[in-house]
Amino acid sequence: MSAIHTKISLMSMYRYGLSYGIDIFESLDFNFDSTLKEKVVNRLCLLTTDYSVMVADLNWLKQTIESTSYAYMNSFERWFNALNMKYNPIENYDRLEEFDTDTTYNGDVSSNTKLDNSSTNNVNGYDSNNLVPESSSTDNTLNVSSNRSNGSNKEKKVGRIHGNIGVTTSQQMLEQEFKIGYYNIVDMIVDVYKHQLIIPCI
Repeated sequence: MSAIHTKISLMSMYRYGLSYGIDIFESLDFNFDSTLKEKVVNRLCLLTTDYSVMVADLNWLKQTIESTSYAYMNSFERWFNALNMKYNPIENYDRLEEFDTDTTYNGDVSSNTKLDNSSTNNVNGYDSNNLVPESSSTDNTLNVSSNRSNGSNKEKKVGRIHGNIGVTTSQQMLEQEFKIGYYNIVDMIVDVYKHQLIIPCI
């Protein structure tokens, strides 16, 4: 005669514990996002409704969840930060430079600075394989003149260069962005706890 295995779901154990004032998910403290705990608990209980916990013991469940949290919390935060980075998905180059200048002036000094930001877009001609200019645009041109007498001047200058350097098309980068969009931080975290708490389906 084969033994009958009684299925006890994680949700049942969670509710049973709460009725005795025991929260098996007490250690789930996502300090980088206070809304994650409720999402993870609800999703974990929902996805494991048809499966049984490995050990139907409240203390074991609470300790296992606690040890798993301590082991993976740093990874969870890194996943969260990576998926919430702000960037332009069709840019693959971004350089930021900061530097200080300290200039001493002896006598009258005059300076003239011209800033010119322009771009040209080349495309294949209608009946030619050669690249020809399609459009040319100038964002802004600024002329700055200054005069200084004896003394010194300290400045902090910041420069940023960003855009697509051309090794990957915008369409290819958008395709990669769609793939990244499939990553779900809640389900990624839930999968970790499922492997620690739930008897796998055979």
